[in-house]
Amino acid sequence: MVEERKVRRARFRALSKTERARVDLRAKRRAVHYSQLKLSDCSDVSRYKIQLYEQGLGELSSDEFRRVMLVIEHATEAARSSAAEREKAVVERLEQEETARKSEAAAL
Repeated sequence: MVEERKVRRARFRALSKTERARVDLRAKRRAVHYSQLKLSDCSDVSRYKIQLYEQGLGELSSDEFRRVMLVIEHATEAARSSAAEREKAVVERLEQEETARKSEAAAL
């Protein structure tokens, strides 16, 4: 597993700046669980252009790339905030259960 990561990192470093941006876009899109279609709908960039860009067969204008990255940033922020809210709810529930256990133990 560690060796596999080292190989992937070495391959990534060997890529040109443009190729890194393509890999980065695909990785970020997948990290927020967006399909190319959903990203296309949210950014007003055609799915076909996103697909070609990720494959290295096409280019996005600077405005298109900015819009796509903006959508991904917003999705990442939303995922972080919802994860924090879920974590907070779990902590509160655990605290309530602990309080209930202590009061039951005190009653006995």
